[in-house]
Amino acid sequence: MMDLSIVFPEINDPDWIRQREENWQIMLENSDIKSEYRKKDLEKIKRYFFNGEIEPDMPLQDAYIWLFETFPIQRREGYDYLFLNNDYTQEQVKDITLSALMDLSSSGLTNDQQLIHWDYHLGKEFSSQVTRVCQSGLVSVEVDPYILSKDYLILISAYLRQPSYSAYYKLSLRLSYVFSALIASSKYYSDLNDNPDFFESFEFLFCRILTKNFPACEGDPMNYRYIFAEEFVNRMEHTKGLPDRILVLWDKVKSYVDIP
Repeated sequence: MMDLSIVFPEINDPDWIRQREENWQIMLENSDIKSEYRKKDLEKIKRYFFNGEIEPDMPLQDAYIWLFETFPIQRREGYDYLFLNNDYTQEQVKDITLSALMDLSSSGLTNDQQLIHWDYHLGKEFSSQVTRVCQSGLVSVEVDPYILSKDYLILISAYLRQPSYSAYYKLSLRLSYVFSALIASSKYYSDLNDNPDFFESFEFLFCRILTKNFPACEGDPMNYRYIFAEEFVNRMEHTKGLPDRILVLWDKVKSYVDIP
């Protein structure tokens, strides 16, 4: 890649550097990177974090998802630049797209930056087609709404076990996305019974949300999990177009759990 400051001159701005230092501290606090690498290697990683320079012997240079998440310019123009200057495969584009579901504080992203990352890769409503302009040309991938919804379920389940405001922020503000994916899934598959594991995961989640049976945790002083659960229940009750199998499962769970 060319000198990043030619395309994005703000990386030399003192205010931008101060903000990036805050991002660096977020990453150090939320990942094991400081304990995993020697000081010399950590300095090389930090140089990439600040100016996008990949030195020949820098650790993690093959970790394409991590390189995307820690690229200095965390907005649409930066993401377009990365795609255009890398020869990503279809599988890599899909991996980068789905990584937006995860809590990215371990890559130094603030809550608002995580939403920018989400909206670029996934949008606010589900779409099964993702196309990026890469070094070799257009790369198009198809996103399976079932796989995506299941990844989202994993994220929700992890959040309910060990809450963090960062995860709550993303989950609550983009909850409509997973419901749009569920609506799409009823059109994407002709036979919903082909995916029993998917529905078993939903049944477990429905039980936990309806009963508000959350493990005790000091990391949820504002009861974000309960607020999230109420919003989830409200969307389940009022979203039109959800697959019949999901609605039947929802009513089944409601019939046998004790709802507080």
